[in-house]
Amino acid sequence: MRGAAQTASPPEIVGTLVGPGATPAQPSLQVYGTDLGWTFEHEGRLQMFFGDTWHDAFALCEGEPRNDDSVATLSLEPPSGVPALNFVTKPEAPDEFAPIVVERAAD
Repeated sequence: MRGAAQTASPPEIVGTLVGPGATPAQPSLQVYGTDLGWTFEHEGRLQMFFGDTWHDAFALCEGEPRNDDSVATLSLEPPSGVPALNFVTKPEAPDEFAPIVVERAAD
């Protein structure tokens, strides 16, 4: 007996997560846009690693961005609308995202 083929419905656009048109959870945070994130669950939260995070619309005009990857968290609970992204920020500058830094452990 053959199984029934699985079908999926078309995607549903909920809204803008980051950038112009978004309703950010951190309104004063300087994040204009970012590329696709890599998402995984850790300690009851969804963690999202983003590459190429721009602090404003003119980020590329200021030269090649360096150290511009960011991390944000989302709740595991399904939202009723656009989920609230919470970016990790610099302790000394809560309106700036804290870039991801990879360090090699000392031997």
